[in-house]
Formats: sequence, C-alpha cells, structure tokens
Amino acid sequence: LYNARRREGGKTVDRPVYAASDKIFFADANKQLHYEGSVDIRQGGERIRAGVADIYLGAGNDLKQAVLQNDVVITQPSRRVTGSWAQYTMEDETVVLRGSPATVADAERGSTEGGQITVS
Repeated sequence: LYNARRREGGKTVDRPVYAASDKIFFADANKQLHYEGSVDIRQGGERIRAGVADIYLGAGNDLKQAVLQNDVVITQPSRRVTGSWAQYTMEDETVVLRGSPATVADAERGSTEGGQITVS
C-alpha cells in the first residue's frame, strides 16, 4: 500500500493504491517495490494489470514513478490502454506506452495505436 497524488477537480489529493501479485519485493535503499506475476494494481476506478511492475516511492511513500512490463493493461472509467511496456511519471502525470502495437481506446477522444504513444 502506498499513496499516489492525483489531480481531481482542480485539486491535488492523495489516494491509496492497492496492489497484489504472485511475488512482491521491497528495496529500502531506493524505495522500490517490485511486483512479479499476475500484477493487479488499483486506485479508485483505475486498474493496472501487468506481468511485472516496478514502483518507485518518494520520501513520504508517495508514488514517483512506475515501470510496467509484459501485457500491460490500464483501464480507467472511459479509457483502456494496452502495450508491452509502460512508464508512468507522477511529476507530469504522463504515461509513455510501447507495444506492437500500443493502443489507446478513449470514449471521449477516440482510439489510436502505434509503436510508442504518450498519454497525459
């Protein structure tokens, strides 16, 4: 369990993140959580599934960055994103997604696919 800041209604709020996988490792030296096998991460109405996830935390156990690999699927209430690799950076709230192809299906903005897609 860790916290992730989100922008909601023009405000920045902390929301808890829940994660499960077959194996979980924590490296205190660099505050890295490593999830392996059937990774399932949830925060509110969002869900991330992948084969491997590396989560990097800040000093207050808040999310700084996430790197996801192997059959990545990110679902949000109106968007579904898939690929073989993804990197989320909290600072700019951006996901860089790679795949053959990487896909984004967004109910409001339409769909796209490509070798690399950046979603904000």
